[in-house]
Amino acid sequence: MLQWFGKNKIHSVQGMNVFVYGTLMRDDIRDSILGKITYWEEDSLDGFTKEMHPDLPYPCIFNKKDSTVYGIRFKADEEDLKRLDRYETEFYKRIIVKLNSGEESFVYVENLD
Repeated sequence: MLQWFGKNKIHSVQGMNVFVYGTLMRDDIRDSILGKITYWEEDSLDGFTKEMHPDLPYPCIFNKKDSTVYGIRFKADEEDLKRLDRYETEFYKRIIVKLNSGEESFVYVENLD
């Protein structure tokens, strides 16, 4: 396991990338949901645009050519993903994308199923 030291805290880096672009960019919200401090990096995703979810007061991303969504990416293990799925509810689903950094990542999009 790789560890980073920053802001006097140890951050473990393992698991799958998760890219977030809205509420979960806030350290206090993300860390509260996951029950731990997460190390993150800025990243972006081409081919999507960020808009408000049509049924909720939260942002969502949609396919849109020549657009870019800016956010952050962090590592999540299986337990983290379960917690994030509960937080995102049935209104969102996880898909895998390739970020501009070249990293593959989960991202939550509107669940149209």
